[in-house]
Amino acid sequence: MSDQAESLRHLFAAKHLDEFVSDAGDSNPESNVGWTIQADHQTEYDNHDPALDSESPTANPPRQTRVLCLASGKGGAGTSILSLNLAVALANKGERVALVDGDYGLGQLEILCDRRPTVDLEDVLSGRITPQEALVEGPQGIRLLAGSHAARMNEAWLVGPATDELLAQVVVELRDSRVVDWILVDAGSGLTARSQTLAAVADGMILVSTTEHAAIAASHALLSHLRRAAGSHLRLVTLINKSASHKSGNEAADRLIQAARLFQGLSVGQLGVVRDDFDVPRAVRNRIPVVQAPGWWLSTAARDIERIATKIHNGFETWDKAATDMPVAASTFSGYPLDNHELTNAVSASEKASRKAG
Repeated sequence: MSDQAESLRHLFAAKHLDEFVSDAGDSNPESNVGWTIQADHQTEYDNHDPALDSESPTANPPRQTRVLCLASGKGGAGTSILSLNLAVALANKGERVALVDGDYGLGQLEILCDRRPTVDLEDVLSGRITPQEALVEGPQGIRLLAGSHAARMNEAWLVGPATDELLAQVVVELRDSRVVDWILVDAGSGLTARSQTLAAVADGMILVSTTEHAAIAASHALLSHLRRAAGSHLRLVTLINKSASHKSGNEAADRLIQAARLFQGLSVGQLGVVRDDFDVPRAVRNRIPVVQAPGWWLSTAARDIERIATKIHNGFETWDKAATDMPVAASTFSGYPLDNHELTNAVSASEKASRKAG
């Protein structure tokens, strides 16, 4: 963590400590209960010490916690809804899952979960509590670290690389504690420094897009933005959301994958397609994950999400890693982000060349 990030944390910690002292009064031990409360619900493994397991000669070694970030180049792609539903679908398979809302300013996952946590990401960033203490119980037993809202947070948290570094530190601390098997981070949308910082500490990056040409171009721009952070450890996959069909979703994914290989030298895999489904907004209105809605198996989107969760659960280790040393195709392209017409023509030419070679 940089000196700037540490200074920022001390500044806010001191600010809230002053508020606490003024509210505490005559050192009443019960007067700070509201300030120190950690979670609305506790589960049986909250107080579990993993070190106790290592004392048993027959105990299995602790599993490595995997970090997956979901990000999109354009708003409206559905990263928050997909993050929640994938977390619940993984929990349905017996996995321990933590869901982190990485949006400080517009956090909304607790609304989608129908939860009202008393602590959120700002409490962790300021150092008042640890990330583990900020986890609250969500649907299907997932653990939620709620994002912050600009209405109740200091504006200094909304900007600056120091905040992004602190968020990455939070994810690393959760990962190293091994209290869960998977950490899913909703990194939001746009070309933010946050997505680069999170990519540096994540095991996999799920690039969420729709089939719209503007969304595909924005996703390509995001890949350009992530390329510097895509080290040899990182797995990059695309997930097409709100598609009219599997066919159109697969075609959109192919265009993005080919463009990433041509212009960025990145190996991007295809995770899957989630079809457009009216059951999704209905579930959002009812504040429940669509994979938990009554009769969820009748929902095309819920079935697609379940299949994708199975691919994550069973085949994550087989995903290709980002190959940043791949040769980038020579071209006259000089713009950024890539123009829709240029992207379509370039990928079309690549597909024709592949068919001739095959």
